[in-house]
Amino acid sequence: MRQILLSGLDGSNPLGFLAALGLLRVLDARSSAADRPRLSWVDEGRWRPVLHLHDDAADPVEQVVE
Repeated sequence: MRQILLSGLDGSNPLGFLAALGLLRVLDARSSAADRPRLSWVDEGRWRPVLHLHDDAADPVEQVVE
């Protein structure tokens, strides 16, 4: 599993929380059932989302742009 810390989003802010969920939804819609992305949170003084992708998953930036 590949982990990507989304350091630009603050999960304690409702807008940052919803942005992380929106990203997860977009990536989930473009993935197969076997390699669904996951989201977790890490406390770095602020709650930061961490995106978990399978090693063979496509680049998330390219998926969002498409």
